[in-house]
Amino acid sequence: MSLFWHPIPLFQNLGFEKESIAPPLAWILATIIAIAYVLYTMKAIPLVLAKQKEISLFKLLGILSALVGGIVEEVFF
Repeated sequence: MSLFWHPIPLFQNLGFEKESIAPPLAWILATIIAIAYVLYTMKAIPLVLAKQKEISLFKLLGILSALVGGIVEEVFF
Protein backbone atom coordinates (compact mmCIF):
# COMPACT_ATOMS: atom_id res chain seq x y z
CA MET A 1 0.00 0.00 0.00
CA SER A 2 1.17 3.51 -0.64
CA LEU A 3 0.16 7.03 0.13
CA PHE A 4 1.03 9.56 -2.55
CA TRP A 5 3.40 7.02 -4.17
CA HIS A 6 5.39 6.46 -0.97
CA PRO A 7 5.13 3.11 0.83
CA ILE A 8 3.47 3.09 4.24
CA PRO A 9 5.87 1.46 6.74
CA LEU A 10 3.00 0.30 8.96
CA PHE A 11 1.84 -2.22 6.36
CA GLN A 12 5.40 -3.36 5.64
CA ASN A 13 6.04 -4.05 9.34
CA LEU A 14 2.85 -6.07 9.73
CA GLY A 15 3.66 -8.38 6.83
CA PHE A 16 1.13 -7.19 4.26
CA GLU A 17 3.72 -6.71 1.52
CA LYS A 18 6.04 -9.13 -0.25
CA GLU A 19 9.26 -7.59 1.08
CA SER A 20 7.97 -7.27 4.63
CA ILE A 21 9.64 -7.95 7.96
CA ALA A 22 6.91 -10.41 9.03
CA PRO A 23 6.31 -13.14 6.44
CA PRO A 24 2.90 -14.86 6.17
CA LEU A 25 4.36 -18.01 7.69
CA ALA A 26 4.93 -16.12 10.95
CA TRP A 27 1.25 -15.06 11.02
CA ILE A 28 0.11 -18.64 10.35
CA LEU A 29 2.35 -20.09 13.08
CA ALA A 30 1.23 -17.43 15.57
CA THR A 31 -2.41 -18.23 14.83
CA ILE A 32 -1.84 -21.97 15.31
CA ILE A 33 -0.02 -21.37 18.61
CA ALA A 34 -2.75 -19.04 19.86
CA ILE A 35 -5.49 -21.57 19.04
CA ALA A 36 -3.52 -24.37 20.70
CA TYR A 37 -3.06 -22.24 23.82
CA VAL A 38 -6.77 -21.43 24.02
CA LEU A 39 -7.73 -25.09 23.64
CA TYR A 40 -5.20 -26.15 26.28
CA THR A 41 -6.42 -23.48 28.69
CA MET A 42 -10.04 -24.59 28.26
CA LYS A 43 -9.01 -28.17 29.03
CA ALA A 44 -6.70 -27.38 31.96
CA ILE A 45 -8.91 -24.83 33.77
CA PRO A 46 -12.51 -26.04 34.24
CA LEU A 47 -13.86 -22.54 34.94
CA VAL A 48 -12.68 -21.33 31.53
CA LEU A 49 -14.44 -24.26 29.86
CA ALA A 50 -17.65 -23.53 31.76
CA LYS A 51 -17.65 -19.85 30.74
CA GLN A 52 -16.60 -20.30 27.10
CA LYS A 53 -20.08 -19.84 25.60
CA GLU A 54 -21.03 -16.88 27.77
CA ILE A 55 -21.08 -13.69 25.74
CA SER A 56 -20.16 -10.51 27.58
CA LEU A 57 -18.93 -7.04 26.75
CA PHE A 58 -15.73 -7.71 28.69
CA LYS A 59 -14.84 -10.61 26.38
CA LEU A 60 -15.46 -8.47 23.31
CA LEU A 61 -13.42 -5.65 24.83
CA GLY A 62 -10.63 -8.12 25.60
CA ILE A 63 -10.53 -9.40 22.02
CA LEU A 64 -10.45 -5.88 20.59
CA SER A 65 -7.77 -4.82 23.08
CA ALA A 66 -5.66 -7.86 22.21
CA LEU A 67 -5.87 -7.12 18.49
CA VAL A 68 -5.01 -3.45 18.90
CA GLY A 69 -2.27 -4.20 21.43
CA GLY A 70 -0.74 -6.85 19.17
CA ILE A 71 -0.65 -4.47 16.21
CA VAL A 72 0.84 -1.66 18.31
CA GLU A 73 3.47 -4.04 19.69
CA GLU A 74 4.44 -5.25 16.21
CA VAL A 75 4.65 -1.75 14.75
CA PHE A 76 6.56 0.03 17.51
CA PHE A 77 8.68 -2.71 19.07
